[in-house]
Amino acid sequence: MKKIFLLFWLVIIFISDTFPISRTIIPNKYFIDFGSILYNSGSKYDTLQLSNKGDSPITITSTYFIKYPTIFTVTLNNAPPNRTLLPSTLTGPLNIGVAASSYQIIGYYEDTLVIVNNSDNAPILKIPVSFTVDPVNRPYTWDKSNIDFGRVYEGTSTVYDTVIFKTSALMGLDILEIKFLSPNSLFNIFINNAPPVCSLFFEKPFKIGISFTPKIFGTFIDTLCVKTSSIPTFVYIPVKIVVDTLRSFIQPDKREIDFGSLGYESDFKEEVININNISQVKDAVFTQAIFENNNNYFVVTNQFPYIIPRNSSGQIYIRFYPSETGNLRNTLSLINNSMNEPNLQISLLGNVISSEISVIPESINFGNVAINSSPIDTTFIIKNVGKYKLKINNFSEYNNDTIIKVTQPLLKPVILNSGETLNLTVRLNPLSLGSKNDSILINNNSSNAPNKTVKVFANVTNPNLSILPQELNFGTTKLDTPSKILPLYFLNNGNSIIIINNLTIFDDTISFKILKNLNSNSLQPGKLDSLLIEFYPRQLGAKRGRLLISCNDPLGNLRQINLSGTGGGKPILYVDKKSIDFGEITAQASKDTTIIISNEGNINLVVSSKSFTGNNKSMFTFISGGLPVELTKNQNEIIKIRITGQLPIGNKVAQLNFASNDPEKPSYSIDLSAVVKSPTINRSPERILFDTLNIGSSKDTIIIVNNSGNSNLIINNMYLDGAFASDFVLDNYNYPITILPGGSFNIKVKFKPIEPGLRYARLVILNNDPTNSEVSTILIGNARVLNQPAIGLSIQSIDFGKILINTKKDTIITISSVGTEKLIIDSINILGSFSNYYTITHNALPIELETGKFTEIKLSFSPTLTDTTKIYLAEIRIKCNDPKRQTTILPITGGGYIETGTITYRPQKIVFDSIPLFGFKDTSIIIENTGITKKVVDSINLIGEDKSHFLVLTSFPFSIEPKSKKEIYIRFNPSDANLQKLYTAILRIKTDDLVNNLLTVELSGTAKQTQNSLFVSTNKIDFGKVAYLLTEEKSFTIKNIGTSTITIKDIFIWGSDSSYFKIVDPTNYPFNLASFQEINVKLRFLANSIGIKNSVLTINSNDIFNPTYNINLSGETISPKVSILRSINFGNLKTKHQKDSVVLMKNVGDGILNIFDIKKTGTDTSSFVILAYTNKISPSQSDSFVFSFAPKSIGNKSAVIEIYSNDISNPITSITLTGRGVEPKININPNILSLGEVYIGKRKDTSLSIFNSGEVDLIINDISIIGSDSNVFNVFGFTLPIIIKPSEIKNIFISSYSSSIGIKNANIRILSDDPNYSTTLIPLTVNYKTITKLVNETQDFIAIKNQEKSVAFSISDKRLVPSEVRIFYRLGGNSKFDSATVPGSNSKYEYTFDRTLITDRGLDYYFKVYIDGTIATLPDSNYIEHPLCLRVKIPQENFPKKLLSGIYFNFAIPFELEQSTFSSEIFRNFGKSDPFKWRLLRWENNNYVELTEKNIFDVPAGYGFWVISSKEREINFNNILTNLTNEDFKIKLMPGWNQIGNPFMFPIDIKNVIIPKGKNVETIFWKWNGKNYEIESLTLQPFEGYFIINNEETPVDISIKPIISNLTQISNNISDLHDLSKGKIDFILKDESGASDIITIQNHSQQLKNISKPPVFPFSNIDMRITDNNGEYALFNKDISTQDASIVISLNNLKKNNNYSLLYSKSGNLPENISVTIIDLLSGETHRINENEIKFKAKSTNKLFKILIKNKDTKEDNLNKISEYKLLQNYPNPFNPTTKIDYHLKKDEHVKLIVYNQIGQEVATLVDSYQKTGKHSIIWNAEKNPSGVYYYILYTGNCTITRKMILLK
Repeated sequence: MKKIFLLFWLVIIFISDTFPISRTIIPNKYFIDFGSILYNSGSKYDTLQLSNKGDSPITITSTYFIKYPTIFTVTLNNAPPNRTLLPSTLTGPLNIGVAASSYQIIGYYEDTLVIVNNSDNAPILKIPVSFTVDPVNRPYTWDKSNIDFGRVYEGTSTVYDTVIFKTSALMGLDILEIKFLSPNSLFNIFINNAPPVCSLFFEKPFKIGISFTPKIFGTFIDTLCVKTSSIPTFVYIPVKIVVDTLRSFIQPDKREIDFGSLGYESDFKEEVININNISQVKDAVFTQAIFENNNNYFVVTNQFPYIIPRNSSGQIYIRFYPSETGNLRNTLSLINNSMNEPNLQISLLGNVISSEISVIPESINFGNVAINSSPIDTTFIIKNVGKYKLKINNFSEYNNDTIIKVTQPLLKPVILNSGETLNLTVRLNPLSLGSKNDSILINNNSSNAPNKTVKVFANVTNPNLSILPQELNFGTTKLDTPSKILPLYFLNNGNSIIIINNLTIFDDTISFKILKNLNSNSLQPGKLDSLLIEFYPRQLGAKRGRLLISCNDPLGNLRQINLSGTGGGKPILYVDKKSIDFGEITAQASKDTTIIISNEGNINLVVSSKSFTGNNKSMFTFISGGLPVELTKNQNEIIKIRITGQLPIGNKVAQLNFASNDPEKPSYSIDLSAVVKSPTINRSPERILFDTLNIGSSKDTIIIVNNSGNSNLIINNMYLDGAFASDFVLDNYNYPITILPGGSFNIKVKFKPIEPGLRYARLVILNNDPTNSEVSTILIGNARVLNQPAIGLSIQSIDFGKILINTKKDTIITISSVGTEKLIIDSINILGSFSNYYTITHNALPIELETGKFTEIKLSFSPTLTDTTKIYLAEIRIKCNDPKRQTTILPITGGGYIETGTITYRPQKIVFDSIPLFGFKDTSIIIENTGITKKVVDSINLIGEDKSHFLVLTSFPFSIEPKSKKEIYIRFNPSDANLQKLYTAILRIKTDDLVNNLLTVELSGTAKQTQNSLFVSTNKIDFGKVAYLLTEEKSFTIKNIGTSTITIKDIFIWGSDSSYFKIVDPTNYPFNLASFQEINVKLRFLANSIGIKNSVLTINSNDIFNPTYNINLSGETISPKVSILRSINFGNLKTKHQKDSVVLMKNVGDGILNIFDIKKTGTDTSSFVILAYTNKISPSQSDSFVFSFAPKSIGNKSAVIEIYSNDISNPITSITLTGRGVEPKININPNILSLGEVYIGKRKDTSLSIFNSGEVDLIINDISIIGSDSNVFNVFGFTLPIIIKPSEIKNIFISSYSSSIGIKNANIRILSDDPNYSTTLIPLTVNYKTITKLVNETQDFIAIKNQEKSVAFSISDKRLVPSEVRIFYRLGGNSKFDSATVPGSNSKYEYTFDRTLITDRGLDYYFKVYIDGTIATLPDSNYIEHPLCLRVKIPQENFPKKLLSGIYFNFAIPFELEQSTFSSEIFRNFGKSDPFKWRLLRWENNNYVELTEKNIFDVPAGYGFWVISSKEREINFNNILTNLTNEDFKIKLMPGWNQIGNPFMFPIDIKNVIIPKGKNVETIFWKWNGKNYEIESLTLQPFEGYFIINNEETPVDISIKPIISNLTQISNNISDLHDLSKGKIDFILKDESGASDIITIQNHSQQLKNISKPPVFPFSNIDMRITDNNGEYALFNKDISTQDASIVISLNNLKKNNNYSLLYSKSGNLPENISVTIIDLLSGETHRINENEIKFKAKSTNKLFKILIKNKDTKEDNLNKISEYKLLQNYPNPFNPTTKIDYHLKKDEHVKLIVYNQIGQEVATLVDSYQKTGKHSIIWNAEKNPSGVYYYILYTGNCTITRKMILLK
């Protein structure tokens, strides 16, 4: 039976290995033989392992024995039914225990174990089981339970082994039979005396020999069966041997490939041969692929040598390219190293189908063609009408008639895809008469017409052309009117076709155009055709042109038709603006704009005048653009106008008017508009008279300034001015001060006299009112002295300055009685050496003045001395009864000057008498400087109605030196037809002379009529020197200055050179000139011949005085000459690059060189560019011509530049341009780079070649590796840039190294200057594999704390023997690994961790195996970053901190519960929830939640909770598991505060808490020290809870890296985080129980400012926080060692009527004299802390204190230095019923702070007083107000600020 089952399982294994199925059950043994068991000795056990080699779970439903269920028993851990066996890739095998009992009768027992399951291969699994119950004294033994020959190779020597039997029976026993169970066993048995019966003697060894000869390879298994005459009767010994082969052995899946039928030149077809290498030890190496017949249609794409590893498969890829037609065959030989087929032959077959050709048309007939006419081209189309590609090999003319040719010879075959066409052109060149025919032969590979013929016919005849009429005269056509069109007829009188080759209009190509061309350029015999000529003149006058006709008429192939016509027209005025809105403009400010007037007509436009009209015309002036002006067609004139803002303010409008000779618009108006904006300052009062004040007293008054304008009024400055300005005081203001339109501002002025008497001054206000930028208010006050007389003077000293000698200047002095007693003035005298130059006038002495009365005295100064350097010093002495000023002295100073010279002029009146009409006369005015200093004439203006008839010929301004003179020239030019008119004007001359700064000259004149009525402006016109072929124009005027009409009969030019002069306009005669009408005559000189030319122009008229008038004409034609380089060779240049060349053209002639045109000719004109050239070059000058070479393709390029000029000797200058386009061409071999298969841990190198097949250096700018696996590859062996010369090859090298398995792909990116392949990508691939796979044999990854733990693995390929096996391990949290050697054999390697390594930190590890220079690891990738991890199970874990009675602890969970839940463990520790015994809370969703039986929640690892107990106790959790330490731990933070903890059983450095980039999460961790919060700055401890805030609106996942912290734990009290070098102050709040909280004041050394503090501690613990108007903060940021400070603190969770203490202490480097004041903001009480403590009783649960810290070493001014106004948010907000409002004032001023309700009613006025600059606060008690929204508004002199607050009751 065992034999049958063994064969059965051999079949099962073969099937499952060959044909994998989804559920495959495999036992580790195929029968169980317990051997011999001594009778009554108990049971013997064995284990059957079942593995699932499929990919789906197997369910075992039952197990049983068939014959002896009481003798044989089976056990499983979880007994059937329904024990699940998972795939072996997911878990290890299932162990089934089998036992055999010896409590039986002595003898041999055999049974079958049946395992019922749902596998696909063996649903009823049967395992034979046997054993022998021996007597207590077994009669025989044998030395081996199995025989394993191990591994041998085929063809080696026979191997041997033996089994030795012995017997203890004195009588011996017999060996009845020795055999193998397999009927055809390859194992052999040899013994001394052969069976059937052999004797076994007492204690004599009996050898059974077994041999095996390895002739073939494979695994061979059998069983040796020995039958004896004793009990047990049978002995079974398994035998095994593995035979390997030393050669590869290949098996292809096909030996013939038929590619089927493909279309010619279609895409290739690829087939694959799959080849298996069934050798276990030898790779199959294919070295070469050889085809029997050389071809280019079968291709093997594999790279050779191609390797198929042992026991693997590979693919040979063969492509079939249909590049030839027909049935194609070949035989492929694959040369390899296999033992069975070293020359593997594959038959290849493919059929290529050709396409079909079609030609349209199949014949060509040119018909009748005129002899010598231009060549005629026609096209026929070759089309591929089949399904596959068509190959056109060539074509030729069959009959070879020389006048019929195909124009595009094929240089190489052309391939046409299905449906594609090829156009071919056949040309007929009719050079001889007669009938012509030819055939075109098309050779191709089509199936229907491989030699296709196209017939060609033609008949060459002789034509005869007539053209009618011979001349076209269009008459007169007005300019800009519809054109005139005339036909021209063409008739063919010959017998063959007329070909019209060209029709071109010459001379006037603007006026004459071909409107409609001939219907065809070919005209059949006897046929008539026509074309239309259009006449469209753009200028006035006669127009002439020529139509040149080129044809094939042999009697006349060039014909000319003369064209003529005359153009007439009108002027058209165009103005670019219809209206102008200047927008807003400030008074006295200006804005400019421009207006463009142009002539859109076709005769000259005369704009004669321009003017402004309207109510506001005075605001507008002309800046530029003189009139009258005459504009030719499309000429324009720019007129610039300016608006200057004038008061009063408001909208302003006017009109700008033009007058012209436009017949449709003789007058044209433009609307002008603007808005004048201006501030207008008003002050009230303008004069202030203060009451009489006693010395030392003062009086205030207000001056109101308002703005009645329509723009902002800006007060830039204000000051007091005057002799007694010190007696008045102006309030301080910040400038500038802005007053809105309609607004006002109050100015406060104080009269505070310091001396008695009349005191006066002036308040000056500087502002932006353009009309009143400096306004002032007169301030007058009187001061008196009590109980005595006192004198007051209106001035303390007098300075007359310098006045002209012999003149007089007066001043008034006021004397006032400013005491309380009568003032008596006894005398008033002038004393001093110059007193005689002063006189004084006063009332009779003595003068008595009652209190408040005054008297005036007049002082006069009259200098007479010629010495102007003298200062006239004197004094006035006034004696009176003022006891303090009995004699009052007023100093007097003055000076004189002499005017030594001045401006004079003559004459002061000029009369021009009887000047000929239209003539002129000049005269001058003499300006003389008789002084001793230089004088300047600033401007000269003419005013008056007739000013246009007078002209100032002298430019100004100009200066006149002392004692010199200059002339101003004036011209009179009468042009009014009224001869009785008197012309008058005024000439104004403005100078800088002080005495005579405006000179006026009266101008007048009359005109007389001359004897001749025809006026001609000249009698000679010289055109000067004009370059050859250019023209020059000049003009003159004819005017009728008589009273009757003059007829101009004719104007003509005569003389020998008359052809070189031309009258351009007018050209129609006769014409009339009315009285005072004029006409402009335009002439042109045509420089068509070298030399001086002279002629005479004659005007014939009916003028009785001068009927004939001659004008001499002259001009000279001079020649320019070109000098330039005639050829440019650009050399070699890369395509798509550009190279410029500059050529100088010099004019070495006499006249201007004019370039008419420049053209490119030749075959490669597109490769050359004309970048720049000039149109004109003066004599002896040069200019640059810039040409560029930019080849678009490779090869020689050439072109010719033709320059057309007026060089008479060289009208066409040719420049030959040559160059060659070159390209580098990159070629890379190979174009796909595969490094094959490489074992991990090994490096492989290869190379690729770069070849330059171009004509110029190839530059490699960069070589890099890109792609997902770029880190696996490296490129080296070069230095950038790489320069590869033409035909040169350079190699680069690529290496690959990886420590992970799998296919790696990347690209080599090569950047070069090859224009077609600037970026080349070479695919890179390599397959990294491990030489073997390490299989995990560890059953689970959980260890028990302080107990040994074994981990194991096996090597999948048992044949491989590693050179070293090591394990690397580390405690959880460590970064470095320790290592050790792992013992074991190929079947299994196992390492046991010492119990000391199994701690609550967990354990990370990985295996590394070194085999044949390669490395295999477990895990196979990322083993450093993510090693295997042992989690440690701890039966019971106590929290490190013991709960103290009545104290909250903030704990966290650093582990995972294996079997229970968090809540169940808490209830186990504490019992049922009882708030009087214990409480547990957790902060969730911005609120505290409490754990009770009705509110169960979980606290997972990494999260925290609060717990408090009424008694001291410990917390312990049962059966916990440490968290994984081979990966980061994720914690989800909800928005707001989160209570978290360290998820590991070891401390974590805070820097290893990773916040996602860009997320607003504060990396500050708050912990509870039992009394208050403090900041943890270094490490997160296990079991410790922390608060952290997420400021985002959505959850944020943070990561904690499992890296242990080595930092020393330090005190983290907030107070201890400060820098004691700057000193600090601690404020501590304590309650009656001793609970406390602390705030520290000082500049924090870590810059932890504005940090939020965690939520208020639950259940009535006191809490103290720093606040401002925006929220609450944990720290205060100010250096109090050098600065004063003011903060507000909030006390929370107070208990009413309980007593509290607020203590403070200072430490560190602080000044001794710091004082601290605390203000209760709700009650207003102030406490100065002298004994470092204040005590208070709480009246509510919250309290606000303001703490003032004053450093007496700092200046008080710096404490409250405010740079801007602020109104801060009230605090608290919302509030009930009191709140505090803070505000800042920038300067001292009157302030109001008012509260309003939502409907705008005033609720309370909190402040209405004058306050100093600085910070201010006020408390509002809203006890009597209802709940709602309120607004509080701060009013100052400079701003208004509003904020909102909420009252909630």
